[in-house]
Amino acid sequence: MALKEQLRSDMATAMKQGDTATRDVLRMLLAAVKQAEVDDQTTLDEAGVVNVLTKQAKQ
Repeated sequence: MALKEQLRSDMATAMKQGDTATRDVLRMLLAAVKQAEVDDQTTLDEAGVVNVLTKQAKQ
């Protein structure tokens, strides 16, 4: 399973379980990935997604 799909799946699980903290973090990460895709006008590959997640972890 690709990393973006795993993040989406984990977010759905967190929503079903009522885990708002995890849900909010995953939403933030997915938003950062989507913003990077819009900025670059391309679909990110696994390395690009990892790069975005690494940048978010540093913040």
